[in-house]
Amino acid sequence: MKNFKPFIVLIVFAFLFYYYFTLSFKPASQTISSVPLPPLKFACSAWPGFLPVVLASKKGYFKEAGVDVEYFYSENIRQQLIDFGNGAYDGGGFALGTVISLYSKHPEVSVIAASDYSMGADALVANPPIGSVYDLKGKTILLNLGSYAEIFFDLTLQKHSMTRNDVNIRTWNDENTAVKELINKKADAAFIWEPYVTLALNKGAKTIYSSRDIPGIVTDVVVFQNKTLKRRPVDVKKFMDCWFKAVDYWTANTLEASLIISTAISADTERTSLKGIELCSKTANEKAFKENFTDLTSLYGSGKLYIDHYIKLGICRDEISISDLLNPAFIK
Repeated sequence: MKNFKPFIVLIVFAFLFYYYFTLSFKPASQTISSVPLPPLKFACSAWPGFLPVVLASKKGYFKEAGVDVEYFYSENIRQQLIDFGNGAYDGGGFALGTVISLYSKHPEVSVIAASDYSMGADALVANPPIGSVYDLKGKTILLNLGSYAEIFFDLTLQKHSMTRNDVNIRTWNDENTAVKELINKKADAAFIWEPYVTLALNKGAKTIYSSRDIPGIVTDVVVFQNKTLKRRPVDVKKFMDCWFKAVDYWTANTLEASLIISTAISADTERTSLKGIELCSKTANEKAFKENFTDLTSLYGSGKLYIDHYIKLGICRDEISISDLLNPAFIK
């Protein structure tokens, strides 16, 4: 037995060594998961279709679901898009056509939900005595170039047997400036959206054509960075569940929800009105994500329309696939 003692001692030492290090060091994945994750950063603007995130936050839905979300409200949606493209936010609410324009330069993003359909809330408004699209010949129109506004305007002209050569187009930097220039008669007409449409109408302007005339042409979406979707799929799924819960609440309690949101963003309830806007529920999203390239209420149909048009305008240098941009996994 004396000859086996060193061997036994060695075995005991090896066991103690293994036991000590097994208890002392945790796997890297556990160490990482124990560190609190930063809030999901979401950009939203004055467009009501992007504000369910505010309602979900104020109603405590995110907290109940165990996901930390921080929303960033701004009335300068153009700057928000630039910042989102530069990775400043995990997600944001933007028009589908605008996202496609961004996607051609920053393909690291995905559309994960339809937030709403514009049913009159996007409009071409004009100062008197202009009373129709035909009256725009030779007039100056303010247009957000490089966005979905171009396609809406081109289709509007096409339906009235007109082209861009019949009008003078001038771009604008932000929505408030566009409304001020229209009101101050520095332009004859402008393509804008709520709540800016109402602001212009209250100052005497008139709607001469709107998204209600071309259903599905203006669809707004929730878009996220692909890196966030890969790193935090559970949190993003919780985010969307809370989003849809807020949509259902807003639809059932319109005035109360609008008041909660307007108080949160320090705006009047007119700016959070759903006038001309159809919020997309989870059920509506299931329909929107059905592949149909001829129906504009399908993200595939409206998306393909934008892509084809952007290629003609030179906004998209290479043909891109709408199927690659859409990710329906988070609405299920």
